[in-house]
Amino acid sequence: MNRIDGAVTYNTVISNYPQVYKTIIEKADNDVCLALIQSDSRLVKFQDWTADQKIAIAAEHPKQVYEFLRREGVDEASFSLDHVLGSSESYIVNSPRKEYVLCDAIVETGSTLKANGLSIWRKVLDYGQVKIGLYRHLLDDTILKE
Repeated sequence: MNRIDGAVTYNTVISNYPQVYKTIIEKADNDVCLALIQSDSRLVKFQDWTADQKIAIAAEHPKQVYEFLRREGVDEASFSLDHVLGSSESYIVNSPRKEYVLCDAIVETGSTLKANGLSIWRKVLDYGQVKIGLYRHLLDDTILKE
């Protein structure tokens, strides 16, 4: 069928596809958090974000980042979220065509951040709130009949 039947991953990844997968089991990972990352050379403040000067954010976990920003009362017209796959930190470090001010990352010790001149700006999900889980594909009737 050319599809994945199951996955072991973080809830922050799978929750971007809620209609496709069912949770089999999840366990809190107390060793990692989901954080928004900034360059040490830049001071990022919510007050500077405006619809005219949108902040670009590279996000591997866009659902959680969006929900966090809304909880913080940030006007959604003042930021743009670009869903990326893989190491989103590279979007800040390598300066692609678009200038990203923030990115998200699953952080354990932060040593990789420090080595690249980056730091945690805000924690989106604190230690213990990120879960590792087993998720299976939801099979609809047409797939079951094949």
